[in-house]
Amino acid sequence: MDSPQDSYDLVVVGGGTSGVFAAISAARRGLRVALVEASGMLGGTLTQVTLGGICGAWTGAAHTQVVHGLFDEFVHAMRKAQACDGLYSYGHVTALPYEPVKVRYLLDQLLPPNVTTFFHSRLFAVDMEGERIARVHLAGVEGPFSLAARAYVDATGNASLAGLCATPLRRGENGTVQAASSMFRVIGAEVDPRVRDVRTEIRLAIEKHNASGQAEAFKRSAVAVYVHPDQRLLHFNATRVYFESTADDALAAALDMSRVETEARKEAFRLVELLKREVDGFANIEIVDLGASVGVRDSRNIVNDHPLTEAMVRDGDKPANSVAYL
Repeated sequence: MDSPQDSYDLVVVGGGTSGVFAAISAARRGLRVALVEASGMLGGTLTQVTLGGICGAWTGAAHTQVVHGLFDEFVHAMRKAQACDGLYSYGHVTALPYEPVKVRYLLDQLLPPNVTTFFHSRLFAVDMEGERIARVHLAGVEGPFSLAARAYVDATGNASLAGLCATPLRRGENGTVQAASSMFRVIGAEVDPRVRDVRTEIRLAIEKHNASGQAEAFKRSAVAVYVHPDQRLLHFNATRVYFESTADDALAAALDMSRVETEARKEAFRLVELLKREVDGFANIEIVDLGASVGVRDSRNIVNDHPLTEAMVRDGDKPANSVAYL
């Protein structure tokens, strides 16, 4: 028989923003929720990769907000804690610069009391009863343990739970996924990208370096630069590393991810040295923070009956059986 400590109404595997919001939504409806996270913090890409800004929630120059619900509460909490800045637009993209360390704390505080968090707990196996998950097995800080629930949410970002259930998956586009990036923040810059077009200056410096053929070329020249909310730091989304593994091979994927992490860090430090030499106002910069994990844009997805298409997004298509609405 399941004990009260290992049996829940819902187990959410993955403590990124989607997992956190799923847990909050379920808990507010009275469910006892277990929220499982492999790292020691909530937020996923927001806090571990340390994005410079939250994109996609506002439209271009008009700054019209198009994402609401729990996101509104999250943004309100960030603004109250001075964990974010005003909206920043460049081209057709509008973003909300934020402070990732404060966000780690804020996400902890947003959880209702009927959500139990399991940090440093990584999914590695499942027990099935027919086509239903009976129990998930996790590697904790002092060994394996398991949790049972009436329902489960896969918020791993890589369809890890679904994959263990033999659910058909696809990896990117015909096995190829988008490039990854290592995000970093620097101190010591004597420029303000909101006033001066440093993106173009950096792009030209990288293109000049690549054309010289005298050293290893950078894989990316178009970079994103954000002013950090405390104004002393600049955040860079400026590296690019490609995955090589295309087959459904766990060992190959682990080795490939390790290579990507290493190469992305190397590219970040190489780029900083180039900026010191070639771009005015960057002579004294130093990296003060590098994402704990590389930023992954694309991964495995569940093969479903009605996949989301570009046309559906552009046309604002809302199927009758949708589970979420604005």
